[in-house]
Amino acid sequence: SALLKRKLEEHLQKLHEADLELQRKREYIEELEPPADSGTARRIEELQHSLQKKDADLRAMEERYRCYVDRVHTVMQTREPKQRPSGGAPPELHTLRTQLRERDVRIRHLEMDFEKSRSQREQEEKLLISAWYNMGMALQQRAGEERAPAHAQSFLAQQRLATNTRRGPLGRLASLNTRPTDKH
Repeated sequence: SALLKRKLEEHLQKLHEADLELQRKREYIEELEPPADSGTARRIEELQHSLQKKDADLRAMEERYRCYVDRVHTVMQTREPKQRPSGGAPPELHTLRTQLRERDVRIRHLEMDFEKSRSQREQEEKLLISAWYNMGMALQQRAGEERAPAHAQSFLAQQRLATNTRRGPLGRLASLNTRPTDKH
């Protein structure tokens, strides 16, 4: 028990020293701190109050956000089975997809046929235009030959006429007929 009393006295002495040290530190802190007037103390209290209010608002917003996220999850879970029925797609959907593919193929074939017929029509138009032009040129040459007799023309005019007949569509046959067949 004497040992316990001695330990108790030592602890009381240490406690007393620690209390004195604490009091000295409080005095030192009070010396370092500027004197607080009532305006700054009130301002500090207001700021602390607004900070607490903002913290409460933030917690409330977080709670609402969690609630919204939970609602979205429940809606997604309820919608998901409707979007993905068990056992695959219904047969109506499968038949509609195959019909759609067949129509797409048919449309592609029709588009290709249209392009072919259009190019063929353009070629036919070009051939008709060139045939009409050639026929007109041949008729013009014949009319020119009929108007001017060969004996009344100069030598140079006769050579031009022969050259023009050779250049036309029927020019080769006409130039063979108008050329003399004498061979030396």
